[in-house]
Amino acid sequence: MKIQIEKLDKALATPTKEENLYSIGKRIDKILEKVRDLRRKNLRTGERLIKYQRKVLSFF
Repeated sequence: MKIQIEKLDKALATPTKEENLYSIGKRIDKILEKVRDLRRKNLRTGERLIKYQRKVLSFF
């Protein structure tokens, strides 16, 4: 149990993990922005909108 906690601490302490989470967050923000833009434009076809929403949901 102690070894697992130490591994978890090391994994959380590495800056690369935080950078990866930050970049994923940025990507999600960009996709959500595109979804908002598409909604604003009231596109005739909702296919693009659905595609971007699926991308957002695939992160979770």
